[in-house]
Amino acid sequence: MRGLGLDSPEACEHLDRVLRIVDVVQEVIEAAPQTQPEPGSKLEKLAQEFDNLETIKVFPTLQFSLHQAFGALGSIRTLLRADEEKFIPAIQSLLRTATLASARVIWTLSDDDYATCQERLHRIMGEELRN
Repeated sequence: MRGLGLDSPEACEHLDRVLRIVDVVQEVIEAAPQTQPEPGSKLEKLAQEFDNLETIKVFPTLQFSLHQAFGALGSIRTLLRADEEKFIPAIQSLLRTATLASARVIWTLSDDDYATCQERLHRIMGEELRN
């Protein structure tokens, strides 16, 4: 790939596999958009506890983070598939956006201890209110 230093066929094949994964995830998201948490899920329970706020809601807040992540990955995919010189800082910036946006959701929901998830969500929602 021009401008990326991926000169070996193996490296290009690996990148193509990763880009196909992004394609599949994007198709899944577009085929079944969710407008509310899965019934009985940890996210639904957390949303019920925190959605007494008038200005922000839990599910749309976390969903927006995921949309940011996948939007950035989609932009990276487009840039990498273009047959032109790559501007590496732009790709790095998009990678940072994808990483931070997805990490925000993972960090909030991934702990097995429900109280920890509550505390993390409290911090996330506080950040949202300040913004």
